[in-house]
Amino acid sequence: MFANPEWLELGFAIVATHLREHAVTRLKIANHPPTHAIVNLLERNPPSDVTAARTWFEILSGRMAGEVVTVLLDKPLTQSIDFQPNELRKLSAVPFVPTKPASEKGPIKHLPPNQCYLSGVSSKDFHSKLFVFVDFGDRANNFLKACGSKPEPSVEEITQILLNDPRRFYELSGGRERQVLL
Repeated sequence: MFANPEWLELGFAIVATHLREHAVTRLKIANHPPTHAIVNLLERNPPSDVTAARTWFEILSGRMAGEVVTVLLDKPLTQSIDFQPNELRKLSAVPFVPTKPASEKGPIKHLPPNQCYLSGVSSKDFHSKLFVFVDFGDRANNFLKACGSKPEPSVEEITQILLNDPRRFYELSGGRERQVLL
């Protein structure tokens, strides 16, 4: 149970508003869950859709580094709540980022942050046919960056796609009729 009501969005239990002051001061209930509990949540129960993911990732972006100062009933409470490097490495491979299928129909698929790229790339862009691009907004994207998402694929990643399936790469590029500069 936690004192800060924003954690209700992620499914954590929170203290009732009228009891919050007493819970924080007398019972020493923490404002925020420990980062290992957040990692466990993302592993077991990722956000169900893009809208929920945006909200979750915005909340989590505020917990990335440094100290969190929360003013609750005119009393500042400072709490360190950094994700550790090993937790961020672990999260980079956990499939918790909901992605829409290319056809816009079908079930949401969850990918790890290290398999998603952050950009406003149009769906007609060549790279978007080869890689998954997501955009949850600046604050939420900051959390995904910390978890291993990159703004664009590297030359090595493009080369790997080409080597893994040259025919698909050729077809998506438009074949001979269209020359694509990467």
